[in-house]
Amino acid sequence: MATATEVAEPAGYVGPARTFRVDPPLADPNQGGKQFDHVTVVLVIRYGPRVEIFGARPDGSALSMNALPGSFVLQREVTLDDACTWGLLTAGGYEITAPETIEGETSTLPQLYQ
Repeated sequence: MATATEVAEPAGYVGPARTFRVDPPLADPNQGGKQFDHVTVVLVIRYGPRVEIFGARPDGSALSMNALPGSFVLQREVTLDDACTWGLLTAGGYEITAPETIEGETSTLPQLYQ
């Protein structure tokens, strides 16, 4: 089963964003099949709602600003939760799973997950 586990909620994008560790890694067919084990899903509202997925570092910063599979234009505004669910399912059938708690590790996730 393809899984996506939330690891960060990064700032600095043009809309709300979440970063996920994905297993198996997501390949970018436009970059020779380069694989990303972390992706950031961004919900862009300005200039028409759309979902964009980018290869990322674990902290959420982009490794590439080339949109990955799973990026798409929306017909109406949706929540970030829905954008992540639909984008990751479209990208590679990823199911979002609860984050793991590792002793001694700090988290940037909302209190809901801690």
